[in-house]
Amino acid sequence: MLVRDHPGAKRWFGVLFVLLILSLSFVSLPSLVPAMLVLLPVSLALQIASWVSAFRAARRSDRTFFCSAPPRFVVAGLLVLIAIFAPLQYLFWPLKAYVVEAFITSTASMSPTLVPGDRFLVHKLRAFQRFDIVLIAASDPRAPGDQYVRRIVGFPGETIEIKNGGVNVNGQLIMPPKGAGPYVRPVSPFASARDVKLNGNEGNPITLGPDEYFFLGDNSPIAGDSRYWDWSVDGHQPGTLPRSHIKGVATWIYFPPVRWRRL
Repeated sequence: MLVRDHPGAKRWFGVLFVLLILSLSFVSLPSLVPAMLVLLPVSLALQIASWVSAFRAARRSDRTFFCSAPPRFVVAGLLVLIAIFAPLQYLFWPLKAYVVEAFITSTASMSPTLVPGDRFLVHKLRAFQRFDIVLIAASDPRAPGDQYVRRIVGFPGETIEIKNGGVNVNGQLIMPPKGAGPYVRPVSPFASARDVKLNGNEGNPITLGPDEYFFLGDNSPIAGDSRYWDWSVDGHQPGTLPRSHIKGVATWIYFPPVRWRRL
C-alpha cells in the first residue's frame, strides 16, 4: 500500500521523519545528556504508540493469517520480541561503533578522575585537545586488543619531557589539570627498575614524529602509560601511538549517580 493510500500513513511518516532529524541534531551536540533525556522517552512513547496503533488496526481488519487462535498468539509474541530487540541491535550497533560507546573503569590508573566501577561515555566524533581523556587502542603484544583511557599530553612534532610534576612541551612547563598528576616516577625497590630510562621522563625527552601522540595516566605512580611502553606500532617509536589508535574522547561519567559529571 502506498503512503498516499492510507489516511494515517502520512502522519506516521512525518513523526518518524521529525524523530530522525531530532536524533541527528543531538548527535552533533558536545553533550549527550539532552539526547538521553529527550530521545529515550520520545522513542519509548513512539514504540508504545505504534503497538497500540497496530493492535487497533488488527482489531478492525477482517483478514486472518491462521485458522486458530493459539498460532496467532505465538506469532504475535514472536513479532513483539523481534520488534523490541532486533531494531535496538541494528540501530545501536552503528551508534556504538561510530558515535558513542559506554565503558566501565576497571583499574585505578586514572584515579581520582575515573575510579574502578565508573561507567562513562566515549564520544567518537569529538575533536581532542591537550589533557583530554581519550580512549586508545594499544598494541602491546602481551595484551592484544586491549583498550585504555589516558590523557593525551603530546602532539606530533613536540618534544616532551616530564619533570617538576608537569609536562615540558618544547621546553615550556605545562601543569596538568586538577586531578591529574603530579607526574612522578614510581618508587621501586629494584635497582634495575630505577635505572630504566622511561620514555619522555626527566633526562630522556622524546620528540614525537609526524603522526605520534604521547599519553599519561592521572594516577602517575601506578599508571601504565607512554613512559613504560617498550613496544611500538610499525613505523613509530616506543611510547607513542598514531592517530588511528585514538578512538574517541571520554565525555561523561553517567553512573553511579553520585559520580555523574562531565569529564
